[in-house]
Amino acid sequence: MPAPLSLRIKERYMAKRADGLSQQIAADAVGISVRSAQRIERGDLQPQGQQQRRVRQWRPRADPLADVWESVLVPMLEKAP
Repeated sequence: MPAPLSLRIKERYMAKRADGLSQQIAADAVGISVRSAQRIERGDLQPQGQQQRRVRQWRPRADPLADVWESVLVPMLEKAP
C-alpha cells in the first residue's frame, strides 16, 4: 500500500493540473512521483489519517465449530454465561 500523502500536497497537485500542467510537470512541481500523481487522479490515495482498512468479505477457512455450535455450545453458554 502506498504511503499516504497529505491533503495539502494533493490539493497543490490538483491546482497545478487545473492550471494546465501535464501530469509529470505537476508532479515534479509538488515533489511527488508520477506514480503517486496517477493514484491521486484515479482517487486511490486518500489524505493522511483518512485511510480506511478494507474489510475482508470472505472466510479464510470453514468454521470448525459449526457442527457443534447450536447443539452443544449454545446450551453450555446459556447454563453458565
